[in-house]
Amino acid sequence: MVRVERVQARVTLDDPAPTVARAQTAAREGDESWTQWLTEYERGEALIVRLEVTVVVGADEQERVEIANRGVFIEKDPNPPKVEQQVAEITAKDFSLLARELTTRGYRVSSQALGDMYVHVELADEVRRELTGGEDHGQMTSGGLPDADASLSEPEQPASS
Repeated sequence: MVRVERVQARVTLDDPAPTVARAQTAAREGDESWTQWLTEYERGEALIVRLEVTVVVGADEQERVEIANRGVFIEKDPNPPKVEQQVAEITAKDFSLLARELTTRGYRVSSQALGDMYVHVELADEVRRELTGGEDHGQMTSGGLPDADASLSEPEQPASS
């Protein structure tokens, strides 16, 4: 059995010009999703980024498999963890390619197995700066998270720094 050490995604800003041009063409041809992304981008509610998705396998001798995605639209939010969650969900589209490449290198890992793993997301400083601009999304809500049972843990007071 192969040991997967890490699944990660690094997010940097990408040159928007070629992506906007492709999206405008698709929007003119009637693609409503591209029309929506363009509208959100023009209003400052979305970013165009580059995603570098990496899987690291092996306990002793580690091997890395990477895929880069250019021109990816993501929704802006002033809370980086919400953007990181969005990116983690987007990376799932690459799992079948990553699993296939790992298999050609002698590592048997399924796309399903990768999909069950936590994705470490790193937002570049330039992306973090862009998230603070734009509209105020107000109070954070739970977003449909399950209710926690407080009897399962004992909270500590937050540390002051």
